[in-house]
Amino acid sequence: MALAQVRTHARRFVAVGLAVVMAVGFLTATLMVNASTEASLSNSIGAGFRGADLVVSAGEERELGTGDGQAVRQADGVAAVYAQRRSRVAFGTGREAGYGMLQDTAPPELDSLALVSGRLPAGDGEVAVDDATAAKYRLHAGSSLMLAAGSGAAAARDLDGAGKAVVTAIVRASKDPLLMGQPQLHAAPAFAQRFAGGSTYLPTIQVALADGTDADAARTAVAAALQAAGAGSAKVRTAEEQTKAIVATFTGGQDQLTVVLLAFALIALLVCALVVSNTFSVLVAQRTRELALLRCIGAGRGQLRRSVVVEALLVGAAASVLGVLGAVGLMAGIIAVLQRQPDTEFAMLAVPAHAAGAGLGAGVAMTVLASLVPARAATAVAPLAALRPAEGVRLGNRRGKVRPGTGVVLTPAGSAVLVLGALAANLLVALPGGALSFIGLLMCASLFVPPLVSATGRLARPLGVPGRLAAINAVRNPGRTSATAAALLIGVTLDTMMMTGAQTSRAAFAAELAAEYPVDITVADLTLDGRPLDEAAARTAALQEGVAAAGLVT
Repeated sequence: MALAQVRTHARRFVAVGLAVVMAVGFLTATLMVNASTEASLSNSIGAGFRGADLVVSAGEERELGTGDGQAVRQADGVAAVYAQRRSRVAFGTGREAGYGMLQDTAPPELDSLALVSGRLPAGDGEVAVDDATAAKYRLHAGSSLMLAAGSGAAAARDLDGAGKAVVTAIVRASKDPLLMGQPQLHAAPAFAQRFAGGSTYLPTIQVALADGTDADAARTAVAAALQAAGAGSAKVRTAEEQTKAIVATFTGGQDQLTVVLLAFALIALLVCALVVSNTFSVLVAQRTRELALLRCIGAGRGQLRRSVVVEALLVGAAASVLGVLGAVGLMAGIIAVLQRQPDTEFAMLAVPAHAAGAGLGAGVAMTVLASLVPARAATAVAPLAALRPAEGVRLGNRRGKVRPGTGVVLTPAGSAVLVLGALAANLLVALPGGALSFIGLLMCASLFVPPLVSATGRLARPLGVPGRLAAINAVRNPGRTSATAAALLIGVTLDTMMMTGAQTSRAAFAAELAAEYPVDITVADLTLDGRPLDEAAARTAALQEGVAAAGLVT
């Protein structure tokens, strides 16, 4: 019977199927966003460690220094060491100037630079520049640069007498979030040391192991060498472990984006459950006589109830599969677009098993659970009684009393939890409270919807007899009127909530930005032949029309 119903009346289940597809797709895509973000960050950060077997990072006691790199180099099983050093530098082309990050080049075993043109720098006076900076400053292999240590105005003024270098290579810009968006220069260690300002600080020490070396034994030997050098708190990790540790620092152990998206996914699931329940109630009501006839020829209540539940199971399973596939397709398309952009080409698609499993499980479970009440209501009457018109939900019968009574309890209880979550600024507390209060409001619909519709019906009186008939028919069956209004209430409430939430977030972000960054225009001077900005320039700017205040930032 269930298979026949789904096959014969497939169009009846379109609304249910669409609701499940959207809710499951939203939930699955939300979980995929989190996994894909982590995979993309790992791809961008991990690219700098792709040649390393082990990576040493600073511990709690002190930073890593040049001496630690020398100690690691002496450990058993170590074939090559890249004691990575970064320095802020100013550079000039003769026409314009900028600030960037100068890094040491790595030995061949640990080199992660992607060469675009030229050759990597090997001696004094040679540098490599990333392709984005080369395009911006019109550089190529053979171009001349002037370098000075530091990144302030003093460094820019020192460029005329600074060290000179020749660009020997153009390399791919690193997609490391800590380096993206700024010029990246690379030089041999001895030449780069001239611009380190005497600093011996090392962000990390990358290690390549000799062939046949046991990784665990080498890890222990490196840790022992660091202990002997006074850096016992340093962390010795594999390249994969180091990448995951860095990714974790970007969120501080929290992922607010996923929390917000999951909140919307739960809202979608709630709305889907209400749509499924409402739709199945209508479908079952349409088939009351059919079900009654089946009862008359011997079908039991349990059989009919299971038939309705199986219908929901079939529709829920098919729609859930479509929802998961739709989410995967949507995310794949977004990732494909991002991979074509110069700043997000490291984006990666990740489809964790728990995302697909959660989407399928939630869709099927939600559809089946939402169909239980309509299935029970359809089989709760005697066969001959079911051949008569179904009794509406009125305040005088049992259903008409239980449903509003439950709603009267849920509405204030859910509202109290909602207020508590709002005061505590905890979305995971406020969301269940809002859901409970809204469900309670829907269950109380029979108390206020018919009177409101009746009052609104007075507006139709000027239309004459058709208007009066419409007003009377609108409240003839209070249960039907309440069910119709509930469907509209769900949609209008959801739309209003989304638009209000978006506008509230926009206003909150604008206020926060205005408080943290009370600046509308920034004036900077990085030209070699320009006069350095000073207090006089700030006073001049303050006198311009429309300027409320101006100040020099040194």
